Amino acid sequence: MKKKLCFRLVILSGLILMIQPNFVQASEGESSLTITPLDEKNPRIYEVSDLDFGIQDQNATKVNFQATDDLVIKIFDRRLIEGAWTLQVKPGIFENQQGQQLTDVDLTVGEGILTAEDASGIQPHNLLIENDGEDYQSILTSDADHSRGWAEYRVPKEKISLALSIKEASGEYTATNYWRIINADT
Repeated sequence: MKKKLCFRLVILSGLILMIQPNFVQASEGESSLTITPLDEKNPRIYEVSDLDFGIQDQNATKVNFQATDDLVIKIFDRRLIEGAWTLQVKPGIFENQQGQQLTDVDLTVGEGILTAEDASGIQPHNLLIENDGEDYQSILTSDADHSRGWAEYRVPKEKISLALSIKEASGEYTATNYWRIINADT
């Protein structure tokens, strides 16, 4: 009798284990690591996001378009010999695939928010670039007191606008922005 009871308990336990559903939840993630040298000759631009103004309708003679995303700039400055530097931008001319260029274009980039290991001595600048933007203009300036480590400068999309005359032909226009860090002691 005991053998039958034990046998039945083993069978019953096995059935319970086989009948119970197994729930497994899986997920994926990424790990990342950036290793940087302790002494570089110059500060480095690690990332600059694109400026996108979306798809717009032709319904006025002069309009302002807001950017669709924030402008994000990441800079790394880890020099043992400190020096002043200036981050500058020169916007390109908006052109479509047929070579038509937008004229009478004004790009405005307001002051953003700086997050850095040490943000003291870094001064942001407002930008107003009219028409073809022939010259580089400063967007951030750092004094020569010390190296900064990582810095992220974020300009909210609400502070970025593109004003243009709608007498232009419709189409998709793109421009290349040129970024540089100058006056970095080497």
